Amino acid sequence: MLTSIRNRAQGWIAGVIIGLICLTFALFGVNSYLNEAGNVDVAVINGKGVSLGSYQVAYTNYRRQVQNVLGDQVDIAELNQDTLKKDALDQLIVSELLGQVGKESGMRISDAQIAASINGFEAFQREGRFAQDLYERRTRDIGLSPKGFELQMGKDLLNEQIRLGIANSNFVTTSQVEQISRIQKQNRDIGYTIISSEPYRDQVEVSDEKIEAFYKANLDDYLTEEKVKVAYIELSLDVISSTLNATDEKLKNYYESNKGDFTIAEQRSANHILIHVPNDASSEAEEEARKKAQDLVEQARAGADFEELAQKHSDDVGSKAEGGATGFFARGFMVPGFDEAVFSMQEGEISEPVKTTFGFHVIRLNAVKEGGIESFEEARDKVEAAWKQSQSQDKYFALAEELQNLSFENPDSLEPASSALGIDIKTTDYFTARGGEGLAAEGAFVAAAFSQEVLKEGLNSKPVELGENRVIVMRIDDHKPTSQLSLEQVREEVVTAYTAQAAKEMAYARGREILEELQSGSPIEDVAARNDINWEVKKDVSRSDESLNRAILRSVFKLGRPDGDKALFGGVPMGSGDFAVIAVTAIKEPAADEIKGKFKDDLRKDLAQVTNRTSWKDFVNVLRDSAKIDIFSERL
Repeated sequence: MLTSIRNRAQGWIAGVIIGLICLTFALFGVNSYLNEAGNVDVAVINGKGVSLGSYQVAYTNYRRQVQNVLGDQVDIAELNQDTLKKDALDQLIVSELLGQVGKESGMRISDAQIAASINGFEAFQREGRFAQDLYERRTRDIGLSPKGFELQMGKDLLNEQIRLGIANSNFVTTSQVEQISRIQKQNRDIGYTIISSEPYRDQVEVSDEKIEAFYKANLDDYLTEEKVKVAYIELSLDVISSTLNATDEKLKNYYESNKGDFTIAEQRSANHILIHVPNDASSEAEEEARKKAQDLVEQARAGADFEELAQKHSDDVGSKAEGGATGFFARGFMVPGFDEAVFSMQEGEISEPVKTTFGFHVIRLNAVKEGGIESFEEARDKVEAAWKQSQSQDKYFALAEELQNLSFENPDSLEPASSALGIDIKTTDYFTARGGEGLAAEGAFVAAAFSQEVLKEGLNSKPVELGENRVIVMRIDDHKPTSQLSLEQVREEVVTAYTAQAAKEMAYARGREILEELQSGSPIEDVAARNDINWEVKKDVSRSDESLNRAILRSVFKLGRPDGDKALFGGVPMGSGDFAVIAVTAIKEPAADEIKGKFKDDLRKDLAQVTNRTSWKDFVNVLRDSAKIDIFSERL
């Protein structure tokens, strides 16, 4: 059992386990020992220590952040753990330095700011509202108490305040924007030829010795994929809801307690005629549309058939065939101006022209359906759904907590959790780290299956949330590691790969020969004729040109400026195995006053962001260089 606890004392449960052990030791009179261990520092910054405990929490959370960035295709356990530890400690050191700067500067973050930030986290919300139980559970999952999380949030907000102060002190000059704008809007006249590797495939000599050598040099390319099959327990709100018994008595009691949830909103039905006005219309065009709408108002009020007017004049293609009928709708369903007008009118009334983002509307209110509270009989289906939602929600979180505890307390089996919760253990088919079908198509599920604790240590996984109200705990049922495929098994693939590689090298060599001829001063026409190649010429190529291969386009704009009329040559291998020989013959840049509007505005913002990042990095480096920092790497 102690081994299991030791193996699992990490990640989301670390704080709980360490707390329990501390309490046990205190009861047995060895509190002084624990206090000494608890005061171990991994670094000291200007006399302020960074404790081992805070580092462990930061390291766990940093690993989680890195895994989220890498996605499901990379197991963080395969990365250099020493580098991850150093990066996590660096973050803590910077945070402490910034905190010291904030304190010295008299900067403070209020409780209200912290509360507002926490309430805004989607991870702590259910149906758009802050949920205390989610907050407590998810802060615990990252190894912090709510109070600890709030303290960390205060530090983060203070750091952000300092960062914004640095950023707001920067500026980008107009000359910088104009200079880079000209470079970005630069066009180039170019020429190029592509030396295809395809014709060289027939020239490749294939022998047993060469194939065997190529195979041995690329053994990692000829492995079976690692596969796993997992056993799992799945808990979901839908499953719980389907087991609930909704009697009339229970539903009526729920209805009486929640009548306000079963109201019918007032609905109104109208006909309308739209005279469309484009967003970029001139004031004259808008006035002309308004006058046309006003004329239709007068015709309708004089007795003209409203439906016929709509069919003839309305620009709303979705309703004009039905005489502009909207059908019944509740308040807030239509665009604001239209909505306000309809819900201020009397039945049969015809409005003045109403302006919205679509244009001018002429509206006739047809009918009103009053709102109110539905009777139990009318609302029974909705009451049952709401009751089940309420009951299953409470039960779900209780069972999810129990599943989490049981799977942790019994890390070598799912049976105790299955028996206690009455949920069957299921198994998947085999799948790889690239995923599979069903649950194996879920990235979080696959990541958990190939995680260190599940795959390597053979333990139950931490609870894996798949959506808001669905959680799974799994363990490995079977594991098929990678194995080397023999040359006999993959000979055809090896021959194909070897042939492609050899042809690529031959195309590259031929391309370099042609490039050297051009760079030596031989005229392009002579080189093209002598080597029987087709030389393509393109004028005014921009950085966003989509007609050119991306590798060629990037190389074109990496080459420098040609010297007068003398072309500048270069070459680039292409992903297909071909080789491109390119030439830049002329560069054209627009005048500064030719570049206007959104492009320059966006460029100014981009430059400001780069400047801000650089300034921030420099600021942090200065802080570190001027601080006294002692790091105890052996304690990490």
